[in-house]
Amino acid sequence: MVDLTPQALLNRLARGAVYPPDRAQAALENFFKESTLVALRELAIRQAAYVVESRLAADEAPRPSGETDGGDVRERLLLLVGPDPSTAALIRRGRRMADQLRAECLAVYVTPTGDLGHLAAPEREQVERHLNFARALQIETRVLEGRDVAGALVGFARLNAVTQILLARDRPKPVRSWIGPSLADRIVDLAKGLQVTIVADRSLRRAE
Repeated sequence: MVDLTPQALLNRLARGAVYPPDRAQAALENFFKESTLVALRELAIRQAAYVVESRLAADEAPRPSGETDGGDVRERLLLLVGPDPSTAALIRRGRRMADQLRAECLAVYVTPTGDLGHLAAPEREQVERHLNFARALQIETRVLEGRDVAGALVGFARLNAVTQILLARDRPKPVRSWIGPSLADRIVDLAKGLQVTIVADRSLRRAE
């Protein structure tokens, strides 16, 4: 959005370089209008500028008296990674929040074995993709061992002075489960004193 002008993007769409011809034509007639792309590009440039300025200001800001590189961080965010596609939106949201708060950001996946070997191939690839995406955004990642996801996550948060936990919203199930509270409910219950933010997947709203 920053590097490509709206007209250049429209030309690529018309040539079939982005979507097949039938989808490209539908896109040009609906969302991909020049006025929409101009507005999105302006928002993207503003966001990119804000992120760069925030990081420069954080690097150049004088440290409080007595604070060292190993000093306490005012805000520290923790993201719970999973195989669900909504994790990508969670990671992007976490990175933006960390930039705005000038906070550290961590992302973890909790597994009973301490590695990804127990996952089926599609789920393993999804988790690896999300962890790599987080690293690309300069978010530190960990794979935690624990059979109780909520307990392992909150325990890690307290040991690492986390101030906010971010979760993806559970996807609705065809049949409501009466077995017990959801994962998000258990995390909120255990994380007393910590802020827990549940990030909605906007694709679910569009689907509804």
